[in-house]
Amino acid sequence: MGRDEPLPTSDEELIPVATGAFVSRLKAERVGMTYVIRISFVARTPEKAARIANQVAEAYISDQLQSKFEASQRAEAWLQERVRDLRQQASAAEKAVLDFKQTNNIMTSGGRPVDDQRIADFDRAIADARTRTAEAEARYARITQVINSGQVDGTVTDALNNNVIVQLRQRYIDTAARLADWTKRYGEQHTAVVNLRNEARQLQQSMLDELKRIQQTYRSEYEIAKAREESAEKSLADEFQRAGQSRQAQVKLRELEGTAQSTRALYDNFVQRQMQTAQNQTLPITDARVITNAVPPDRHSHPKVPQVLALGLAAGLGAGVGIGFIRELLNRSIRNKRQLEKAAGVPCLGLLPTIKTGPIRPSKPEAQPVGRELAPKRSELTFVCRAPFSQFAEGIRAMKLSVDLGLARNSGVVIGVVSSLPSEGKSTVSANLAFLMAQAGSRVLLIDCDMCNPSLTSGLAPKAESGLRQILSQAPKDLEGLIWRHSATGLHFLPANIKEAPDNTSSLLSSPAMEQLLKAARAHYDYIVLDFAPMLPVVDVRATAHLVDGFVMVAAWAQTPMDAVTEAVSLSSAVRTRLLGAILNKVDMKQMRRYGDYDGKYYSQYFDR
Repeated sequence: MGRDEPLPTSDEELIPVATGAFVSRLKAERVGMTYVIRISFVARTPEKAARIANQVAEAYISDQLQSKFEASQRAEAWLQERVRDLRQQASAAEKAVLDFKQTNNIMTSGGRPVDDQRIADFDRAIADARTRTAEAEARYARITQVINSGQVDGTVTDALNNNVIVQLRQRYIDTAARLADWTKRYGEQHTAVVNLRNEARQLQQSMLDELKRIQQTYRSEYEIAKAREESAEKSLADEFQRAGQSRQAQVKLRELEGTAQSTRALYDNFVQRQMQTAQNQTLPITDARVITNAVPPDRHSHPKVPQVLALGLAAGLGAGVGIGFIRELLNRSIRNKRQLEKAAGVPCLGLLPTIKTGPIRPSKPEAQPVGRELAPKRSELTFVCRAPFSQFAEGIRAMKLSVDLGLARNSGVVIGVVSSLPSEGKSTVSANLAFLMAQAGSRVLLIDCDMCNPSLTSGLAPKAESGLRQILSQAPKDLEGLIWRHSATGLHFLPANIKEAPDNTSSLLSSPAMEQLLKAARAHYDYIVLDFAPMLPVVDVRATAHLVDGFVMVAAWAQTPMDAVTEAVSLSSAVRTRLLGAILNKVDMKQMRRYGDYDGKYYSQYFDR
């Protein structure tokens, strides 16, 4: 209650307040999966809590007994009235059945109408008569067929059992045998042969006459069976005509009998329920009982400070882990080889760890470069020369090996290093790849083709005032005058213009002048490494893809989204078909162990020195 609200004074106002306070301190809960209910009450003293809990249990049991007793009384009163009504209905339904039978003169035998029994008997008689008729007709048809065909030796049942026919057939067989023998001896015109032939004909005629006599017998049996069948069918038709009038009455009779049976069954059911209700009323029992009486507790139970602290700690820890897991799932950036290979559709050539970047601070003063001599100002561009046994250098070597295996040419191999987005380290990879090839003794030309943001030129030849743009737009005769050289490795570098970026970079890179430049470079160099602008924001790579032998895609670890790499590869079919592989750059090798793609013990022991 609020501070400004008046305190209750009457019973009507005090009862709801007291009830609410009581219910808020009372707790009844189920124990596990059992039917046991635990009752607890929070009070100021242990004795008061135990006493109230016991009284609640007793009140619950008393209420159950009283409610069951009252329910039994109401059910018994209703059942008595219902049984009286059903008794009258059942008697009326049974009397209606008897009256209907007497009115319509319906008699039954064995629970079935007499007419139905007669019809069933006639049905069986007709079936037997039809069977005998069919058998007689079959015998008559068979013997008629034998007689008409003139084959006196045909198979007929009575013929096989007839002694006259058997004797005639035996004589006929003997005569036929002698006829065949004598005909062969004396010829067909001999008097004895002619006599035997006549005798055989007489025997055949005798057997045929005997078969005709049997045919007459079969015909007589068939006509008798047919007459019996017709008589049975006529009797059945007469019976149907007599029973036709009682059929409609039997339909009504079945309806009345069904109603009487249903009413009687319902009446019996309610009588049984009335008896059960009366017995339960005399001995009321409850489904609940007190298992153990409440006892005063030996210590306070609310609030539970250790549980609250433990629950809060577990909830905070679980929430932190859950949020971290969700962030990990929602992160679409590339973090292992499998993701990069899936996004780019090509093998991952290697992992390049994060290296220290910044300006080069020599330990002793160096002489200033003379003319067009390269003097790298940033340490990451020449990392393979300063740390040849590092893992980064080993990754660049794997990249060079993949280029040599994928582009099996003796000289003039044009390699394009690309990325999907800016700041992924493609210029660093391009420079280190070129320095590695030149350090191995190859003739290498490194060209900065990113004329919008020539970071490679800023790091290798910041004082260059002319370069690729002048060659493509003005086509000077003296190409050698624009090349910068590195004295230590022999690397040649063609810078871009730092002061201003042209408006038509894609047109310049796809022009015939660019094609002529690469054609001339192929004749003088073993490798030509092109550092392009990013593929998604700039179209330079797509415009120049047909002039390049192979591409290498650079992606930054935990920075480049998988969708960006997939979209960049799908933009140009020429790039997709010429893509040799992909490099995962700026990798945190300690965190990479979580993804199972890297074990840095080998490199930390042998290369990082």
